[in-house]
Amino acid sequence: MTDLPSDDARQRLEGSGWIPLRELGSGGGGVVLLCARQRVVAAFDAYGTQNAESPTPGTSMLEYVLGAAREQDGIAAVKLPHFESSHPEGKERFRREVEATEQYEHPALIRFIDRDPDNPPRWLAMEYHARGNLAAPANRTRYLGEPLTILGDLRPLAEALGVLHQREAVHRDVKPKNIFVADNGHLVLGDFGIVVPSPEASHLTVIEPAHSRDWVPDWVQFGEERKYTTAVDVFALAKVMYYLLAGENVMASQLYREIETIHGKYPKARGLAATLALLQKCIVDREDKCTIQDGAMLVKEIDTILTVASIGPPKQLVFSCLSTHASTDMDLVDQGALAPEDRLPSVPRLSGLQVLFTRPTERIVARARISGMDGVLQLEVGHRVSERLEIPACAVAALEVWTDELVVRTDKPLTPGWYELVVRGAGHRMSISGLVVYAE
Repeated sequence: MTDLPSDDARQRLEGSGWIPLRELGSGGGGVVLLCARQRVVAAFDAYGTQNAESPTPGTSMLEYVLGAAREQDGIAAVKLPHFESSHPEGKERFRREVEATEQYEHPALIRFIDRDPDNPPRWLAMEYHARGNLAAPANRTRYLGEPLTILGDLRPLAEALGVLHQREAVHRDVKPKNIFVADNGHLVLGDFGIVVPSPEASHLTVIEPAHSRDWVPDWVQFGEERKYTTAVDVFALAKVMYYLLAGENVMASQLYREIETIHGKYPKARGLAATLALLQKCIVDREDKCTIQDGAMLVKEIDTILTVASIGPPKQLVFSCLSTHASTDMDLVDQGALAPEDRLPSVPRLSGLQVLFTRPTERIVARARISGMDGVLQLEVGHRVSERLEIPACAVAALEVWTDELVVRTDKPLTPGWYELVVRGAGHRMSISGLVVYAE
């Protein structure tokens, strides 16, 4: 059922040039209405009149109506604040919200359309986003388990916060409910109800605390002094990132444990390790642990992850060998027909080798140089095994060739350190004369 505007709302917008259509939502700061511009409504009414002529010479009436809707921001989300005589700070808070919406411009910030000229203002018109916000489950589906998509879509928001932070302002209320989805799918940060210059950012209004409990840092919520710096916005946006990735919120004290779960749940997600490492820098229980202090720094971190992902992970050569004479080739055991469940024998001189990974590794790739016919190979690193690589009888003959890739995928990134390398295989008169192993 449509929530119709109240009589009070209609009275307060009388003479504003805006006609309320329905209520979009309400909160501690006020009620938000979907409104149509009166001039646009009048144009549609005129179009419905028989034999109506366009007020603009040389254009049809339909063209005039469509032009009015397009060029004059025909609809808007109009906010009416809650004004109570017992809480005079409410008027000052709304005045700041109007000024912030009008003052701060960025493609990822809610766009200002119109305002009440009175002081203090009684209403504010902003761009309306019909698709809703990230609190709606339908708007979050594409992000679950997709770290690179999350970073790419939220990067403009980090950049927009950087604009606020550069001008010494703190948003203080970054959360899914305040992040809207535009018609083109881009995300837009709104609700400047508690944006204030950073010198005043620790100020709390009488009518309500200047934060949302589930998204504010522990050092603000539980600290003796509620200190709001630009790091608060970084913390909150990182929490939104985790929320989109995992489908649920997380407390800073529980992040480390939950990260293990995320690794197990999305083992093949590209960029997951780097994204979780970024979140660990931001979702912390003390401000002095937050190593990313503002939106600009967060943008740089995101860009680094996205750049590495776009060019693919760099390969690290962890092992290589090459036989230069048949006497040093490594023969495979001829075990005849093998069942899929049979364990392959190890190749003696290519097993029990210690290899060093110098960075977190999600994928190990190897290729072998072989001669012979009709065999099977498998790679094992740190007790993690690749799929079997079948080599048909006609594939090799007498000439030496390099095999297709043997790939070991990990359920979670291997931490830097030493790991045992084992090559397993069997084949009819088959030998290995070379092996290269890369970590990605």
